Order: sequence, then C-alpha cells, then structure tokens
Amino acid sequence: VGQEEEHVPVAHKREMLKLKALWDDTRRELVEMRARLKGTLSEVDTMRSRNDSMAAEVVRANTGWREAEERAARHERAIDSLGAQVREAAAREEALLGENQSLRLQERERQAVVQASDEIMALQKQKLDVFEAHIFKLEKEIDRIHNRAKSGGNDVVVGGASGAGAGAGGARS
Repeated sequence: VGQEEEHVPVAHKREMLKLKALWDDTRRELVEMRARLKGTLSEVDTMRSRNDSMAAEVVRANTGWREAEERAARHERAIDSLGAQVREAAAREEALLGENQSLRLQERERQAVVQASDEIMALQKQKLDVFEAHIFKLEKEIDRIHNRAKSGGNDVVVGGASGAGAGAGGARS
C-alpha cells in the first residue's frame, strides 16, 4: 500500500502537469483568440466607419440628386416659360403682320381714293373751265343782244366785229 501512496502524488503531479500544460495551451489560445477578436473588432470598426462614410456619400449623392432634380425642374419650367414667351411673341408678330397687311390695304385704298379724288377734281376743273367758257360766251351773247336792242336792231359787237352787219352800226370800244 505504501507504494501506491507514493504513486498517487506522482500520478497526481503528472495529472497536474498535464492540466497545467492544458491550462497554458488554453490561455495561449485564449490570448490568440483575444488578439483575433481585437483584430475582428478593429475590422468591424473599420467596416462601420466605411459604412458610415458610404452612408454619408449616399446621403450626399441623394442630396445632390435631389438638387439636380430641382435644378432640372427649374430649367424645365424656364424652358416652358420661354416656350410660352416665344409662342406669345409669334402670335404678336402674326397679329402685327396682319395689322401691317391691313394697313397696307388701307394705304392702297387711301391712295386709290386720293387718285380718284384727283381725277374727279381734274374733271370738275375741266367742267368748270368748259362752264366758264360757256358762261363767257353767254355773257357775250347777252351783251350783243342787249347792245342790238339799244341800237335799234343793228348788230353791235363789243370788242370786235361779229356777224353779217359788223361795222354797219359802228363798233364801240
């Protein structure tokens, strides 16, 4: 039995050494795992930082996109406004062209009226000249008849001889 008692502590010591070796291996693995975990946490932090940066970029890109959409909408409204102005200007131009054409027609009509008026005036002047000449002849005839009646029936012509008996009754000046 004495030998067994001596064996126990040696077996126990071996067991303890094995446990201690196992413990040391476990501690080393634990230290390695901690180091790997720290590396993994560092990678996670790096990935989170990248993710945050990417999220910020996405926000900036979305903001930029919204701003670009707003600018595009403003440009589109400006283009629509310019289109409306161009259409209004074209309508005004067409109206002005119509007015211009109407004014040209009115000017032609006015010129035709002026020309017709001038022609009428010329014809009236001719008629007046003919009428005045006729009145002058009638006045001469009246004077001749008046003078004849005064002279007792002889033809007397004022300002020159006229008719068959010119000069028979004497010419008056």
